[in-house]
Formats: sequence, structure tokens, C-alpha cells
Amino acid sequence: MSLNSYRNTIDRLSREKAGLEKDLAREREKIAKLQSEISTIRRNISSNTNLSTIQSKQRQLNSKSKDLAQCQKKVADLETKISTKIADINRNLQSLDKAEEQERTKQAAESKRRMNEELRHAQAVTREAKRQAQLYSELGSNRLVIDLARLPEGIKVLFVASNPLDQNQLRLDEEIRSIEKEIRASDGASPRRGRGVRGESPGNHWGFPHFQAAARGDNKGGGSAGNTAST
Repeated sequence: MSLNSYRNTIDRLSREKAGLEKDLAREREKIAKLQSEISTIRRNISSNTNLSTIQSKQRQLNSKSKDLAQCQKKVADLETKISTKIADINRNLQSLDKAEEQERTKQAAESKRRMNEELRHAQAVTREAKRQAQLYSELGSNRLVIDLARLPEGIKVLFVASNPLDQNQLRLDEEIRSIEKEIRASDGASPRRGRGVRGESPGNHWGFPHFQAAARGDNKGGGSAGNTAST
């Protein structure tokens, strides 16, 4: 049973107990009134000598005594019911205390679990930060060394492009010049232009021969250009 269920049950039992206590108070007032009336009737019987009056008072006394007995029985029943309600309330209060203690224990365990997870996450982040810092330090202290002697003497690059005849001309020469510029910038030499381009530097060389061709006939797409560079 949940905490709210225990609380709702206790509230209901308390209201029922309060209703029974009101009924009990009313019955006790009736008993007090009946006892007073019975005492008055008895005094009248004792002081009266008229037989008919005595008989009338006696009938009243019997009726009041009967009502008194019924009220006393109701009082006993109400007291029993009230005692039962009190016992039920106490039992549910004990159950509520246990349930609240279990809930506090559960919340404490959940809070501890979350704290442990946060701690593990923080530790993992710290370890990763240290690892990244160590890698950065190693990269900063160990410069990248390239063994030029092990590089190949020449690297060839093939440049192929299509220039359709029925469309605007593509700027293939600009593309070639851009590639030549990149090669010159990386090599540091001044190339000589001819059919191709060739540059020289100590220990290696590069060239950029290129050609263009146009095809007609079945291939209506246009011309093509092919270029090869070696460094």
C-alpha cells in the first residue's frame, strides 16, 4: 500500500471515529435525562397514596427504564465501535510509519546512487582531460620528422576533364594553372613552360605535361582534356 493510501485510510477512520463519538455523546445525554426522569417518577410514587396515580407512575417508570436500557446498549455498542476504530487507526499509523521509513531509505539509496554516478562521470571526465592534455604535451614536445630520403623521386598526377562542344567552354586552363601554382608553392622552384611544365629542386623534380583533345561523331558530349603531373 502506498503512503497516500495509508494517509487516506487514516483520515477516513478518523472521520468515522468522530461521527461515532458524536453519537455516543447524544446517547449519554439521553441516559442522563432518562435517569433524572426515573428518579422523579420514583419520588412521586413514594409520596403518592392514590392507587391509580401510583399505577400510572409505575407504567411511566417501566417505559423510561426500557428506554434507558436501550440507550445504555447503544452506548456500549458505540464504545466498542470507537475502540475498533482507534485500533484500526493505530495499526494504519504504524504501517504508515514503516512505509515512510522505507521511502526514506529508498530515497537515500537513490540519492547515493546518483551521487556515485556523478562522481564516476566526473572522474571519467577528469581522466579524459588528463589524457588529452598528455597527448597535447607529447605533440608539442615531439616535432613531426619526415625522412625525405625515403620519399619517392616522382609523384604522378593525372588530370582528366571534359569540355562539351554544345555548351559554354569550361575554364580548364585556369584549373591547370591553379594546380601548377600549388606545385610551385610546395616545391619552391620556378617552372619552365612548354608543352608541359617542369620544375627542379635538389633531390627531386616535377613536371606537368598536359594535352587537350576534342571528339566528334558518335560522342556528342564534347571534347576532353587530360593532364599529367609528376613531382
